Amino acid sequence: MGRSAATRQRSCVPIYYWVPRSAADPWSSTDAFLDVVGRYGEVGIEEFILDHPRDEQLDVLGRVAADVIPRLRLEAGAPP
Repeated sequence: MGRSAATRQRSCVPIYYWVPRSAADPWSSTDAFLDVVGRYGEVGIEEFILDHPRDEQLDVLGRVAADVIPRLRLEAGAPP
């Protein structure tokens, strides 16, 4: 209340529900992660909490954490 819409942070919190029921699995590749997150980013979502990837997808999580997220933060002008 009393805050400008421009100063509000928008989050998407699909814990334990969204990924298993979605056709798009953000952990299938870094490109898939960028596609899923990018679609929400286009409508103003700025923060995500995603389901943990399956064991066989942990390498994608590592690449996303090491390469993709820092690049997205840099592009958005956020601190590292």
